Amino acid sequence: MSKDCGGCGGEGSYITQGPRKVQPHSDVVASYGLCLSRDEFVQEKCIWVVDLLDGTKVFQDDDRPGLHTPSAWKRLGYYIQDYPDNRIAKMRLRFGSHIVELPGGKQFYFYSKGLVQSMTQTYGLDFHIVGWLDNNGQILCVWYKVPELVVAQTGHRPIEKCQPEQLLGDLTNIAVEL
Repeated sequence: MSKDCGGCGGEGSYITQGPRKVQPHSDVVASYGLCLSRDEFVQEKCIWVVDLLDGTKVFQDDDRPGLHTPSAWKRLGYYIQDYPDNRIAKMRLRFGSHIVELPGGKQFYFYSKGLVQSMTQTYGLDFHIVGWLDNNGQILCVWYKVPELVVAQTGHRPIEKCQPEQLLGDLTNIAVEL
């Protein structure tokens, strides 16, 4: 069954039935509910964008109506789990025309959202927290303030402190129980 979503699936639709085990291509990627174009739903949002090894672009579309899994990162994780040879090749953050390129070709990527709010603030500060494996076997995490996409802080996080769904990519030879 297909459902119109204004640009996902390459042809303005995505497939809502379960994933099919065939060679990865845009129809298969779309069958996981992944957004494959910068449509009206994501146009004005601060999002991550990834290029998969086969050249397919995937756009973050969290909370898109009609999808069972609201997190695009989790949906992408399901796809990469089934097609590990087509993992993330390149990742960036985007708000409007402002694009922050992240280091490409990493073994895996870390993603999380962050919110900081004091008891006296009416509104909190939102962050995209992205990371990758450093030379010391820890994840180098960079906190980007939303929507400005400026670095607010950097730090290291041990892999074992991560939730499994935060890490996408080649997790072989990683000493953590995921």
